[in-house]
Amino acid sequence: MPYKVFCRLIAAALVAGCFLSLSSGDFDSVFFAMAMGHYLLALFYSWKQIKRVALVPETRLPGLGLLFLTVPAIYYQWPNMVLFFGVHHTLTESYVVSDDRLRGRRALMGGRLLMNAFAYCIMLAREPVMRQFSQPLMLAGFAAACAVFYYFLFVERRSFAAAGLREQVFFELALLAAVIVSLAVGGFTYRQLLFYHVAIWLFLPLPGLAKKGTGNAAGYLLATAAVSLACFAFTPLWDTPWKLSTHALEYAVISTGYAHVILSFGVSSLNPRWVQKIFAGRRLQLVNETVV
Repeated sequence: MPYKVFCRLIAAALVAGCFLSLSSGDFDSVFFAMAMGHYLLALFYSWKQIKRVALVPETRLPGLGLLFLTVPAIYYQWPNMVLFFGVHHTLTESYVVSDDRLRGRRALMGGRLLMNAFAYCIMLAREPVMRQFSQPLMLAGFAAACAVFYYFLFVERRSFAAAGLREQVFFELALLAAVIVSLAVGGFTYRQLLFYHVAIWLFLPLPGLAKKGTGNAAGYLLATAAVSLACFAFTPLWDTPWKLSTHALEYAVISTGYAHVILSFGVSSLNPRWVQKIFAGRRLQLVNETVV
């Protein structure tokens, strides 16, 4: 099984396991600790890219623009986080299995982007803000995007190695399975989908980090465990003097979520090429193992 397909499946299994085995309050505590751990580690592992964007003259102005967007977004809690995170989720899920060669095939990438965008709207149908989108229309759009993606994948099949083609096919089949499950259970919640996003990024960076030495991958896993455990101290799951109310925890996750999503536009390689060029200038050297 292709590694990234495995990551998608194991992340979904982790979320389902936690949701089915934990009480609502305990699930929320685990969700908070994991989400905050993900956001903090993303900041740490992206620090070199952040410094480059801030220090290189040609990218300094766009970087300041992101900073000025972050402050009002957190203060006004706008745009709606469910919609805002949807942009981030769609981009990362689409570009994580799309190399430079694939990015140049616009029809194929367009189909994949639309598949993930429509799937997001379908899977989160129970969220109030998503009710503005007609579900029959979203389903029709998803079906059409699937047809476009798989048609052009078939057309381009000879340009892929066998392993690469399997990865492309089965990665999106896993998405189709998730859409079917969401329809069967009446939709997922925003927290469940964000938990999935956090879970899959426990595993996706490991091969890239391991190439630099097994210590890097092990260090990432240990750092994830340590930071997440530290965040547990602020949840009702642990009776500590520092535990926060549910409202405070939710505000913290949403606020840091705005910063995380906006930051990803400047430092992540999982963005359209034109976005990368804005924040990389003439030196387009963004790393694929960025923890987004």
